[in-house]
Amino acid sequence: MKLATNYVLVILLELIGQVYALAEKGGLDLQLMNELIDIIFGYPGLKQYSERIRNLDFDNVGFDLSSAFKDLLLILETSTEMRSPLPFASTVNEKYIAALANNLGKKDWIATYKITS
Repeated sequence: MKLATNYVLVILLELIGQVYALAEKGGLDLQLMNELIDIIFGYPGLKQYSERIRNLDFDNVGFDLSSAFKDLLLILETSTEMRSPLPFASTVNEKYIAALANNLGKKDWIATYKITS
């Protein structure tokens, strides 16, 4: 349990750092970015997604994987333009491609769990 907790924290802290780096290079207000991050972490949907992943509920589609993939490609394009690496986005991109190849495009974007498991 301790290692799982620390893994989540390590990844989240690195992710936050990557977001601030991208925001800074893009000329965004870092205080505004901080407020956005606070909103995201307070978003009740995160807990709901966690439950849905645990229950393997990928058919209740709020945001389909194909649409999420399009957004991810834009994220990667922006990362390249800003010369601000987002290694987690690259990892997720590989999983999305695998998920799409396994006909999960119409499932909820959390269906990448099927590629992880």
